[in-house]
Amino acid sequence: MTSTSLPQSLESGCSGPLSPRGVCTSVCCVCRHGTRTAPLSTVQVCFYQILTPNVPFTIDNDGYIKNTQPLQANGDRLIRFTVTAYDCGKKRAVEDAEVEIQVKPICKPSWKGWNKRIEYVPGTGSLALFPSIHLETCEEPIWNIQATVEIQTSHIAKGCDRDNYSEKSLRKLCGAAAGDVDLLPPPSPLYNWTHSLPIQDTQDSSPVYWFNGSQSVEVPPGRLPAGGGAADHLTLSFWLKHAGGSGGKAGKEEEVLLCNTVQNDGSFSHYTLAVHGCRISFLYWSLLDSARPVKFLWKLEQVCDVEWHHYALSLEFPTVSLYVDGVTYDPALIHDNGALTPPKRQARLMIGGCWTGGEKRPDWKGGKASGLEGGGKRTSVGRFLRGYISGLSLRLGPVDSREVIECLYSCKEGLQYTDFDSLGKGMKVHVNPAQSQLSLEGDDAASFSRALQHVEYLNSLQFPTPGVRPLKLQTSVRCVSDEGCLSVPDLDGYLVVLQPDAPQVQLTGSPRSAHPISDFQGTLGVPIFPDLRITCTVSHSLTPNKLERAPRAGKGSLLSQKMFSICKYGAHVNISY
Repeated sequence: MTSTSLPQSLESGCSGPLSPRGVCTSVCCVCRHGTRTAPLSTVQVCFYQILTPNVPFTIDNDGYIKNTQPLQANGDRLIRFTVTAYDCGKKRAVEDAEVEIQVKPICKPSWKGWNKRIEYVPGTGSLALFPSIHLETCEEPIWNIQATVEIQTSHIAKGCDRDNYSEKSLRKLCGAAAGDVDLLPPPSPLYNWTHSLPIQDTQDSSPVYWFNGSQSVEVPPGRLPAGGGAADHLTLSFWLKHAGGSGGKAGKEEEVLLCNTVQNDGSFSHYTLAVHGCRISFLYWSLLDSARPVKFLWKLEQVCDVEWHHYALSLEFPTVSLYVDGVTYDPALIHDNGALTPPKRQARLMIGGCWTGGEKRPDWKGGKASGLEGGGKRTSVGRFLRGYISGLSLRLGPVDSREVIECLYSCKEGLQYTDFDSLGKGMKVHVNPAQSQLSLEGDDAASFSRALQHVEYLNSLQFPTPGVRPLKLQTSVRCVSDEGCLSVPDLDGYLVVLQPDAPQVQLTGSPRSAHPISDFQGTLGVPIFPDLRITCTVSHSLTPNKLERAPRAGKGSLLSQKMFSICKYGAHVNISY
């Protein structure tokens, strides 16, 4: 034989013919140094023979080698054996050929180096979700990678972790303007127009009302703020979980959240807030006598995703601003509806539907509706809402700034990316407004893996809602050759926000205080606790609790203890005679 060393490689578990001539005839076969032709004799060869005993290969008369059993790779396994050739006169070749076959592990494109379960300790800032992750491409040349990281928080409170102060306290903390009127207060003898609505209590003690698509409520005129000259400056704020229509009518009919006719010093204006499929619209009629209303329209996926979202609509006519979960959106369409029949010139406000004219108007006495006998109401009200509403309020006058609305209603948890300085060339990062999805795009696997290692989760609340947040990583890859391009499986995991321990409050100071009698006789008196310090200590435990809804192996112990300055006060209680 003129060529005595013929290296080949075969993936673990594959079976396919290999040739000492260097010809690969199977997709499992990879020639280590490229295709190599090795004539075994200067005369015609009639058959070949493997001389090394007990090797899992056979060779046919054409010189093709085939394994006789599946091969298992332990690391990179190398199998060597000797092959000889015979001519038709059964004369053996002068030199034999040494064949080397390397058995490689089967390569499967996937993400490596990630953990299914990730723990987040409250109060520790941001946490990298995939600090050691890298993409295995099996040496396949690629030219584009796209991935999306998604965290699911829809089961947490109203869609995600937010400040759980009362609405009144939160508005004060964020510097919001005063004067909000609660249009859907808890039922009571004084506020009884919501008594017929199904109600649910929430974590922040605000009632949630269910509108079933066939009922509405009217707010008594005496409970509304005076319109005056401020009807063109107002703010509507509410939580909405829109359920859509029923009986195959979802998205086909307009559903009214609120319609209001306002009296302004002898004239009347009107506005209607409604949803229609994945659209939310605001119809504003500055003067009913003009008969030329303007309609502002937004097309948003939040309207029809059957999840909780907060909406704040600010009117400073002719400008209308809509904030969803603290993020502002410009109208997708503004159009003049031309001449329309104006509603009846009577001040009234309805929630969950709207008057259609010709109705039997209720007589409000003592905050309670009467005079509805005879069934006149049901035939004159339409466009009913189907969904949940909470915290519906109206304020006339100056509107809140964007910063205030973000402070009030934005999510306090989500995904983020901050390491833009080291972002690889050609890499792109995008985070959606709700910070629940983060998308990356690039053309290099190594740079892409480094970028994904810096995707972080942050919950800025000191006492966040504990429990599980499911995580998903979806990846799509485009190869240089479209034929047989690799497919990367999705990753499914979960992040566990641990239960924070209750703060430990400690009071320190001098146990005694002695003063001359003259100090007590002064006008200011004597401080009782001149050096009192109140310190809050918060510790977080790794011990699992019943709020975790995913399995966990083992138990942890006390992880960290951090001092917070949230409770440091000086005592200024004085005593005097």
